[in-house]
Amino acid sequence: MSRPGDPRAKVFAFLGLCLLLHMVTSGLVMTTADYPTSNDEYEHLSYVFRVDREHFIFPNHVEQHVVVPETPGVASPDRARTTHPSFFYWLMTPFADTEQSAAENATRFRIINYLLSVCVVGLLLFASTQLLKSQIAQVAFGLIVVAYPYLTIVSGTFNNDVMALLGGALALLGAIRFTKGMIGTSPGVLMGAGLAIAGLSKLPAAITVGFFILFAHILMRDFWIRRPAGWRLHIFTVLLGGLIGATPYLATIILYGYLFPTGDPFFLQFGLMYETVDVLSYLFHYVTAIGVTWGMYGPSIPSTLAELAALAFATLALFGTVRSTRMQNLEPVQVIGLAGLLAFFMTIVVNIGFGYYSHLVTGVLAAMGGAKYFMPIWPMVALAAVYGATNMASRRANQIAPLILVGLILTAHLHPFVAGVFTPQSAPAFSSYLPDLKLRKTP
Repeated sequence: MSRPGDPRAKVFAFLGLCLLLHMVTSGLVMTTADYPTSNDEYEHLSYVFRVDREHFIFPNHVEQHVVVPETPGVASPDRARTTHPSFFYWLMTPFADTEQSAAENATRFRIINYLLSVCVVGLLLFASTQLLKSQIAQVAFGLIVVAYPYLTIVSGTFNNDVMALLGGALALLGAIRFTKGMIGTSPGVLMGAGLAIAGLSKLPAAITVGFFILFAHILMRDFWIRRPAGWRLHIFTVLLGGLIGATPYLATIILYGYLFPTGDPFFLQFGLMYETVDVLSYLFHYVTAIGVTWGMYGPSIPSTLAELAALAFATLALFGTVRSTRMQNLEPVQVIGLAGLLAFFMTIVVNIGFGYYSHLVTGVLAAMGGAKYFMPIWPMVALAAVYGATNMASRRANQIAPLILVGLILTAHLHPFVAGVFTPQSAPAFSSYLPDLKLRKTP
């Protein structure tokens, strides 16, 4: 326990203020953002009622429909686009009420998601005290986490992204214990549980969290050299978590023959299928999508600058660590931060490869470059960014760099509220970048 006057008490107090900032801004979104928002809120709510009505575990996504807004217990003729596992939506079914409209149910689901986000963010904030030594580093980390642009919108609306973030938080807790040498049941269970929850939430979360856990183990060279007692059990529990998280996707492939739905009738109804573009055009699309979808409410210059600054400082941490340590005897914060940064970039590579392959096969132009796709591992990237900003060449730079980073992050976070923007807007479509694109026609 920290005592009054203890520096730790100040840090805990400030982290509490960071959590309060998250509660206030997310609460504003929860109570003011019109339903449904543009982050597929209606699709997520419809999924709950489909599970409640049909009791499926591994759905055939091609046959799913959204519900009638006035009577959510009844399916509409419109096809559903959500292709996530059913686990999260099963957890929500006890709170579904078919006698109320979708909008009335959404209010209740938003509150549940909001409370879950408060718990998860609190877990992330206070976990950092086990890693970061300086007060300024802990303060910077707290602000970077709560000001992550998409965290506020997903915390104040209904979706499965906060559940995916829970998977990342558990993986982080397990990695902290793992890098501190606590080999045994606890780190493996936490990382395995995080990987399982991420996978049962959505595939992009499983990819990001999976890469983070993989790189954390690769960077822990002593673990493989010493092979401490309990190392086999540790590996087994992590792999078991991965298998549980992969189960919905394996089942979908076995039962229905696809990982994601394909075929002209499914995608053309949403206006998603375009004539094939070359790989350079797709790369341009993906990089642009990262920039324009990083903001809380559509394209945002402050959000893009904050994103670039955080990645720049995190990359400085990577090169600085490689140069000074030759990747030996790394501190826990270095292992976790670098594993998160490497997972971030590997996720981009996978998303580009998978996205372009899907485009060639189906015609769909999916970017998967938005902030929500990286949210489960953003706290780890934030650790790398803070480490890079507080380990500069001079003491003066160590004082200024975190202030620049935090200033950009907070500006991006508070800009929508100061500007009075409370109605989310979708990012520009691919066709706005390449005007000559045409929808693919059915044969």
